[in-house]
Amino acid sequence: MDNKNTGLKTEANSIFAKIAGVMAFLLLFVFPLYVEDRYANILRAKYHFYYIVVLAALAIILIMALIFMFIDMMENGGAGTKESLRSLSRGIGKRRSPFMKLL
Repeated sequence: MDNKNTGLKTEANSIFAKIAGVMAFLLLFVFPLYVEDRYANILRAKYHFYYIVVLAALAIILIMALIFMFIDMMENGGAGTKESLRSLSRGIGKRRSPFMKLL
């Protein structure tokens, strides 16, 4: 069961890395070249391009996360999801940055 969980986690990480790579490519190489109306609306065009790319990436990542959670529930009884949530909840109080201690 642990081997299935590790394979699913590796597959999810690979897909999320590809999504982040596409987003980085768009923001680094396409974003500087994107214009509308021959530079008349350059700020608005850049803003729209940026938030559309970021929101699209966020939506795709959330959908993929839900799909992987469903697959984990079906194949492993939710063991991987529970383990991930447990590790997140353990790390919240223990590893605080010096800046967060000021708050």
